[in-house]
Amino acid sequence: GVESCFVLRNEGLMKKRDVMKQKRKLKKYGEFKMAKFAQYMCIAMVLLFLVYFGLLATQTKGGVNELLSTNLFITTGFIVCVVNLYVFYALKRLINNLENFEYVEATRIEMLIIAIAQLLLFNYASAALLIYCLIKYFKWQGFSIKEAFREIKKTKQLSNVLITVSLLVFMGILAFVIGIAAVRS
Repeated sequence: GVESCFVLRNEGLMKKRDVMKQKRKLKKYGEFKMAKFAQYMCIAMVLLFLVYFGLLATQTKGGVNELLSTNLFITTGFIVCVVNLYVFYALKRLINNLENFEYVEATRIEMLIIAIAQLLLFNYASAALLIYCLIKYFKWQGFSIKEAFREIKKTKQLSNVLITVSLLVFMGILAFVIGIAAVRS
């Protein structure tokens, strides 16, 4: 009766305080249009690559099979497309976090990591949009990487950050190794 009502009221206060704490880390909240543009830019890059690949396949005598087996730049392009598909879904989750004022530090770190990876994989459009989002949406004054990771561990979001880092590093290394092999051949 009375005890359960008090517990529910106390949980509501804790949730409200946590939301206010998360809101203070953001410069702007409400609509995250630029983050959504970055998300859709990832899909646009995949579609552009597939159109390019299709047009190139029609020009090649051996078709798709020969193109995939002989052109390492195409293989690298497919790897970058896989990264872009992962980034699309990761950004969907991160935008949802921002809209619900949850895991702001984990979202900030993941967006930063994704922006760097997109730069390294030559996806400049999405990287520029993500950098713009990082500047526009987050307060950076007083930001501490040590405090951010402490909060990430506390909110149990470290696994998401580590999955993003490991996947982007693995795919980035793979793309660069194949890209270097393509340049040398």
